[in-house]
Amino acid sequence: MTDLKIDANLSGKVAIVTGATGGIGKEIARGLAKLGATVIVGARNPSKGEQVVADLRKDAKSPDAVSTMTVDVSSIASVRSFVSDFEKKHDQLNILVNNAGAWFTDRKETSEGNELTLATNVIGPYLLIKLLADRLRKGEPSRVVNLVSGLAANYDGSDIQWKKRKFDGFKSYGASKQTSSNCKT
Repeated sequence: MTDLKIDANLSGKVAIVTGATGGIGKEIARGLAKLGATVIVGARNPSKGEQVVADLRKDAKSPDAVSTMTVDVSSIASVRSFVSDFEKKHDQLNILVNNAGAWFTDRKETSEGNELTLATNVIGPYLLIKLLADRLRKGEPSRVVNLVSGLAANYDGSDIQWKKRKFDGFKSYGASKQTSSNCKT
């Protein structure tokens, strides 16, 4: 595969990419950095975030414009703290890429009592969008990109927390990705 050439200049634009410590998220962050955006790598693990930043800076148009901030999108408290810290540093947001995602074989809950797949794939990204809405408006034209899966599941909205039925990681993941692709603000 050859590198896709994009003739765009994102200098002066601010982007957040969650789940950017590996895979698709890391490559999205790399592409935005190459185009000159100020890129915030949203990382659950601060040391992994720093490692990715060091790697991305090698390719960035403005190496000092790539940084990391800690956020665990499965945690409402972490999302709120992240947004508060972001707002202290940035007046606008132009691009929000909700890439962080999770799949579990066993039902787990966050410390806030939400099923972990739902919290990571739906609640956290939705909360990020809601809390960052003012910064996104200030960055207009701004964009929110939610990475979802084509995995279809028999969606059952009557028990999205999987408290009344036997947990099925495959169905939970599929339903959460179906739900997040249908979210509108």
